[in-house]
Amino acid sequence: MKPYAGAPQRTPAGCCSEQAIAGVDAAIAWAIQRTKADASQVHLVGVSGGGYVALCQLLRGAQPLRSVQAWAPITDLARWHAQTSARGLPYARDIEACSGSAGALDAEEARRRSPLHMQVPAERVVATRVHLYAGIRDGHQGSVPISHSLLFYDRLLPADSPGFARVTAREMLALLDDPAALAGPDVVGDRGVILERDHAGVSLVIFEGGHETLPGAALQAVERGGAMAGPPRG
Repeated sequence: MKPYAGAPQRTPAGCCSEQAIAGVDAAIAWAIQRTKADASQVHLVGVSGGGYVALCQLLRGAQPLRSVQAWAPITDLARWHAQTSARGLPYARDIEACSGSAGALDAEEARRRSPLHMQVPAERVVATRVHLYAGIRDGHQGSVPISHSLLFYDRLLPADSPGFARVTAREMLALLDDPAALAGPDVVGDRGVILERDHAGVSLVIFEGGHETLPGAALQAVERGGAMAGPPRG
């Protein structure tokens, strides 16, 4: 068995295709075999496109995952296509290529490859601790707006989740207009936390930052086994 090299996120073989998901499963299995690691303690961490892949693995992969961390993830390819097109970023062409259509977007194919629109297997999510992180300035000084994380967090919550577990419309507006008003004393790594939620095994942290991951905080979450009561803090 050899590790999977992966496909670029600008071809139909990439962007969470069945081939790509199976390839990541194979790479994890290869790593477990080579290192004799505990197969029940697999922690997947990704940022940006890697965060996108991590969430696809959560929903469609075969390998059981103890925890998933997605930093600045893309969760809706069609939405991101519109957002990057409006800003003149090159990613729009990559998304079109992933959908198998040169010069245009196959919206239905983009939806099929988007975590936000994938079926959520309840037993899978319950067994996996999921952490979503986004820097408040991403989408302005970075390439992926925080709406991708906000909407996916809401998607993962059980339908009967209490109101306090969700991000309200007022809070979403405050994140656009006056995020400092939401900031409290908590930190993730060395960054202030603007907004956080933690319910039913899923956490969301909007922190002071941009399109990035905080390696120390990510490692801390893995070291704790992904089962902490709340998001990792410095």
